[in-house]
Amino acid sequence: DLHFRHRFNKTGRYFLRLRVMAYAGGRGSFFRLRVGDFPIVSGVFPQGNKHGEFKPFYPISKQSLLPVLATPVGAEIWLNFKLPNGVGSAYRRLAVGEAPNAYDAEPNDMPSQANAINLPSAINGRFEKPKDCDWYAVELDKGDKLRFTGATRTLGSPFDLMLRVTDAAGKTLAESKITGDSDGEVSAEAKSDGVHYLEVRELAEQAGKHLVYRI
Repeated sequence: DLHFRHRFNKTGRYFLRLRVMAYAGGRGSFFRLRVGDFPIVSGVFPQGNKHGEFKPFYPISKQSLLPVLATPVGAEIWLNFKLPNGVGSAYRRLAVGEAPNAYDAEPNDMPSQANAINLPSAINGRFEKPKDCDWYAVELDKGDKLRFTGATRTLGSPFDLMLRVTDAAGKTLAESKITGDSDGEVSAEAKSDGVHYLEVRELAEQAGKHLVYRI
């Protein structure tokens, strides 16, 4: 969602204009506007953690914020981040699961540099350079079936994932479809024994520390 900070230099009356993109709208168009003294957090890394595991979570912000230590105990976890002398807090929702975390380790821009992952895993990564792509490798037996489910917008990251599964020779086995209600999902079946690859891209080839994902 959109957010901004502004410092007013003069006392007076000010106006804030709100509208829907392309002026679309209707009875089902709602919004909640928050105004106050709280930090702007554009992302958190990692985007989640294994159930019951104590871990630091690092806020992505232009302001100086400390990481938050937390232990997920439910289906999801909410963290709050606060400025040292601030009044309000910024809130972020993170995912919780039973799979251990795996991490994007650069360089992994091609299959020969792919990060090896174990199954099951929850992959946490980010796109810090334009046209970045991340490759992950997994060993499969013929007939194994896998599903990769992305999490970006559902956790507050403003972008769309493209996921593609290939065999060792680079043949595409499955590719995610662009839909409005999905953060990216792909299922594939191994046609042979051996290494298989998952390619992860940002749909518009954007870059930024706040473009974090979890799969």
